Parts: sequence; structure tokens; C-alpha cells
Amino acid sequence: MTSPSASAGVSDTTALLLAVLRDDTDPNFLLLSHHEWRDLLEAARNHRVAPLVWHRIAERSALGQIPESAGTSLHRHYLAGWLGAQSWQKQLEQALAALHEGGVPAILLKGAYLARHAYPDAALRPMGDIDLLLPASRMRDGRDALERVGYTLRDPEEWRAWEMHREHRHPPPLAREGCLSIELHDVIEPTHQPFSLPLHDVWSRAAPVDSQPGSALALSPEDLLLHLATHMGRSHLLGSSLVRVCDVAFWSVQFGATADWDAVMNRARQFGMRRFVYTALELARRSLGASIPEEPRRVLHSAEDDAVIEHALALLAEHRTIMSGSLSLTRPDRWAPLRFAAAARALTLPTSAIPSVVTDADEVGDLSMEVGRQTRGTGWKRLLRLLKNRGEVHSLLRGASRVRELRAWADDA
Repeated sequence: MTSPSASAGVSDTTALLLAVLRDDTDPNFLLLSHHEWRDLLEAARNHRVAPLVWHRIAERSALGQIPESAGTSLHRHYLAGWLGAQSWQKQLEQALAALHEGGVPAILLKGAYLARHAYPDAALRPMGDIDLLLPASRMRDGRDALERVGYTLRDPEEWRAWEMHREHRHPPPLAREGCLSIELHDVIEPTHQPFSLPLHDVWSRAAPVDSQPGSALALSPEDLLLHLATHMGRSHLLGSSLVRVCDVAFWSVQFGATADWDAVMNRARQFGMRRFVYTALELARRSLGASIPEEPRRVLHSAEDDAVIEHALALLAEHRTIMSGSLSLTRPDRWAPLRFAAAARALTLPTSAIPSVVTDADEVGDLSMEVGRQTRGTGWKRLLRLLKNRGEVHSLLRGASRVRELRAWADDA
């Protein structure tokens, strides 16, 4: 079966995956070959959208048209997502209760809000951690409140170093056994010039998630989009995570018709976020068919951003080892030999050792180095095999070139 392509820059498998996820296409599942089903399932797992694929097929009443093995695999991923969502939602309720008891207000960020209030089912939005925005003056109070209910810091000295220098957008995460880590933020990304979205305005526009006293707050729909877009462009370099694209697409479904688009456009231009908002919206439109009004696309558009979107679409098609290696190879804050070593380790590690989706463009190199050290005994053999595979080396260099372009684009905002 030849898949409808969302862009000339994506592979047939990626185009097929995007077609399944879109609302405006109807793939004929009966025409898919065994090979295409295998690749589709692998891509869905790599991007952590297997539960969403199952949901989309069920929405089309097409579960009877797919192979039993594929349906069983997808349903298992959905059930795992459902169980995980039940767990983290209970965890979040307990954490918010602790913060409320300590008198610390909190705004839900990213998945902590979107999973329940933008996606049709919380099981469809994978979660790696829980992000909360606190007032800058209450960060230590928030940490203390969570520590009273069992959360701990890996190294308290890291928190003190963060308080002194504020070089990262959030302090080290708080962890509790059997739970997702919690990251407390006192700013929403990005944190430096030319980005200057006033936080007091962000807090003034936030609204309670529900009517319960002491409930968490949510960003206004417009600020939520600004945050999703800048986070996707800065930390995920647009092309490293299909989950982030899904976030923007589901934002458009839930809020696009009622959002104040004039406010979105004005804030995006005034506070240095124009290119991130445009590319996030356009990437969601091109890849997932998100309904985006013509006016913000016209007002926020710049011709230089179109090539970046093509790079991002192409990176969505790369295997996770290639994506991990490309990010490692282009780390601007690492000595060149260390970058090459991290990239080599990323490509020669067992696939199971690489995250199913890259979570942060500035942390993946550290992971590759750490896991590489743990498997040093067999690393040289895998490296020799890699050097014989020119295709993987070519893919790495091609991916690194695209990532380098995206880094330069993001840093030039």
C-alpha cells in the first residue's frame, strides 16, 4: 500500500503513521502488508503514540480490519497507558493536596494539564514526569511540602546550586519510589532574552482547573499555546518528538475555535516567540491536519521557517538511535571528542537502552555516555559493526546536519 504523504520529507512509514493519527484521512487497513504493519507498530511504539493509534482505529470502527496480533499489541499499549494514567493522576492529586496544605499555588504545565483537559482520554498522552509552575518566592516552600509526603532530592546540593545561579529553567526533580518525578518551575520556557513574557501577567490570566477550593490552576489557552510552542522549539528542536506535535494538535481541537488569536499573535511577536508559535502550528497542521486559522499563519509566517519545518518532519521519521546520536553529536556545550563518543555509543547501544522518544535535546548525550559506560565491555565490537554499516553512519550525519540547522534556528530567535 502506498501511504498518503504529509510531506515530501517523511518516509512512507511516517506518512502512514501520520495518516492513522489524522482525523481527515481514512487509511484502508485491509490493504496494509505484513511489513507495513510491522513498521507502523514499531514507529508508534518509538513515538509513544501506540495508545493513540489504537484509539484512532477504534474511532473509525476499524478494529475488525486489522490483524489480530496488531490489535492485541496496540490494545496492550492502551491498557498500559490507562493504568499509568490512573497512577499518575492519583499521584498528582496527592502532590497538589500537599502544596495546598502548605499554601503554595500551582499551575499545571504540559501533559499534567493536557492529558485530562485536551486529549479525549488521559491514557493517550504519555507522561515522563509531572511539571508544575510555582511562584518564584515559593519554590522552597513547594519543595518542603512535597518532601513531607515522601518526595526526595537526589542531591540537595544541586538544589542549592540552582538557587544560587538559576542557570537552568527548573531545579533538580523530586522523586518518590513508584511515582513519576515532579519538576517544579518558577518560569515558563524560555527564560532569557529576547523572551520576556511577564510572569505576573501569566499568573493573572491563569484560572482554576475546576471549582474545588484549592484546586490547581491552568494557563490561559493562549499562554498554554505559547508555552507548548516554545518548549517544542527550544527543548525538543521541533523534530524530536511526535508527542509534542500531538499536544499542539489537541490544543487546536480543544481551544482553537474559542482562543483569542489576536492575543496569541500579539504576544508571540512582542515577546520573541513568533517563530516558535508559527512552526508549532504549521507542523501540527501539515503532519496531523490540525485546524489552524489562516490569519495567524499569515501574520506569523516567515519564509525561513518553512525549511525548518521540513527538517523537523524528516527527523520525525528517523529511528530513535539515529535521533539520539544526532542530538549527541551536535551538543554545543560538549568538547568535540565527547560529542563523537556519545554519538557512537548511542548508535551502538542495544535499542532497548535508548529512550522510546527523546525527552530533552540537552540531556540525551549524557544518557548515551552513562549507558555506554555501563556496557563498555561490548561497545568496541558494536562500534566495529557500526563502521561497516555505511547506511547508519550516513543517516547519523544527515540527522546531525538537520539538528544543527534546528539548533541554529532556535538559538537565533
